[in-house]
Amino acid sequence: LTVFTTVGFGDMFPVSVGEIMYVCMLMGIGAVVHSIVISEVINVVTTQDKANEFVSKQNDLIESFVSHTEVGENVELVLKKCVEVNAKRWFDARYDRNGMMELIMGELLPRELLEQVGPKLFSGYLIRNRFLQVSCCRRLPLRLPWIVALACHKARFERGAILYKAQDYPFSLFLVIKGTFAFVSSLRGASKERTAERPLTPKIPNSLQSGGADMTREKSSMRITATMRRIRERTFRSEATSTAEVAMASDQSTFSEPPAPMHPYRLFSAGSYFGESELVKESMPRRATARCESEIGEVLVLQKADYKVISE
Repeated sequence: LTVFTTVGFGDMFPVSVGEIMYVCMLMGIGAVVHSIVISEVINVVTTQDKANEFVSKQNDLIESFVSHTEVGENVELVLKKCVEVNAKRWFDARYDRNGMMELIMGELLPRELLEQVGPKLFSGYLIRNRFLQVSCCRRLPLRLPWIVALACHKARFERGAILYKAQDYPFSLFLVIKGTFAFVSSLRGASKERTAERPLTPKIPNSLQSGGADMTREKSSMRITATMRRIRERTFRSEATSTAEVAMASDQSTFSEPPAPMHPYRLFSAGSYFGESELVKESMPRRATARCESEIGEVLVLQKADYKVISE
């Protein structure tokens, strides 16, 4: 051990030629092994320093933003916590994309290598996604999976996480690689919209509206009076209900209703994609709310700018 670590005290030393050769060989191996260990230690420390430097820069940006917008210390703590949790993933995703694009589009990579590696991108989930199958009518271009993989980044969501809401500005397209996602909507909100579209009007029979000959004027008058009375009763109940709701809201110092439960109406499983329809048209907001429905869901996120470049 003392020879391997190149540290000796002189109390033991080789005598014969074979012992000297053995010790020399062992010392050479020890020097190589030590160099590898020391280089790995330096690499880990340097990488950690770069990651800490990245986090420090993000925290400085957050402090400047909070000072500029005056949103308070609580928001600053939440933003810094988010940076701390996601710093490693963000730092690992930082690389020269333009240089890699030149390498893919150039002639340095042989065609056989492109064909072999393409189906293995993102563990094979990318090549099996219907986004690539639908984008190409006949045969998949050789470099297309590489270009899409270069532009995508993986995101992980838990059950109930909202990817985006209706009326949001569209930024991304989502390719599902694990779990289930869905478009969700509130049934209560839908019923309110339908109610608002139908104003409260009395339903008077056609015979009353036209004054049929088979009904006397007295009966017609009685039916109209009864219809109007029912309308007044419904209006009174509606006003009373609204007054009670306002009173309850005043007691609670808020006029906002509790959030309505959201129900899925369109599912997206592994191999499918969603969020592309709003990217095609300019200034078109999201038409639905997307939510993760499984315990863990993973998607490949393709930004709007990259989607347009690939589409062209």
